[in-house]
Amino acid sequence: MFLTPSLVAAQLGAWSPIGFVLVGMASMAIGLCFAEIGSRFDSTGGPYLYARAAFGRFVGFEVGWMQWFTRASAQPSVVNGIALSLGSYSALLAGGTGRAMLITLVTGVLAWINFRGIRQSSFVVNVLTVGKLVPLAIFIVIGLFFVDWPKLVPSGAIRRAVGLPAHCF
Repeated sequence: MFLTPSLVAAQLGAWSPIGFVLVGMASMAIGLCFAEIGSRFDSTGGPYLYARAAFGRFVGFEVGWMQWFTRASAQPSVVNGIALSLGSYSALLAGGTGRAMLITLVTGVLAWINFRGIRQSSFVVNVLTVGKLVPLAIFIVIGLFFVDWPKLVPSGAIRRAVGLPAHCF
């Protein structure tokens, strides 16, 4: 989400905001499917439990292993993204010992918070969530004052794709 917007913009151009909205809607649909199926079970197990109940033990086993692999690879991916992002600000963190120390530090701090207990973990998650949403909301609100609204019209290609006549804008 934070490392790929430039790659998406390079592929989709001016359509990239629409692409992000569509991907967000698809993700929301998947989340709603999980919420619906989760409401039908009393025990824990997530996708493993759902796949086992629907398709049997073998498929449940495979889904369980895939879930483990994706979760085991998610943390290194996020920590690598942090190192890549901070490496662009400091050459010390861009590679070598500095990068390894940063990755070790972030992993160690998260492990320590997790070891402390669920109450501390949930508090940290809430603080980090507020810490990223508040600046984003401030950025959006301030940015709205700098939008040149009369210039916000569809381009000719978008107008033709949607089927709007030229005199609409």
